[in-house]
Amino acid sequence: MELPARPCDTHWMDGDLETPEFAPRPEKIGSGWLVIVTWPDGVQQQLAGFKSEAEAEEWIRKDAFAWLQQHPKTRLA
Repeated sequence: MELPARPCDTHWMDGDLETPEFAPRPEKIGSGWLVIVTWPDGVQQQLAGFKSEAEAEEWIRKDAFAWLQQHPKTRLA
């Protein structure tokens, strides 16, 4: 059973129309977690490699902004 994405607190991104939503989601196979990045146009990316929901949520809180700054081309997709 696939769980719906649950967005994390991304208040530091408010007001930016090109800002995606970041949400942790369990992998379909295995026990790992993903961060689903959903862009305003509906395009989604999956960032893998998280061992738990808590680790994925922590990455969103602490590292998503830096990731967004390092992937400017992605924002144009």
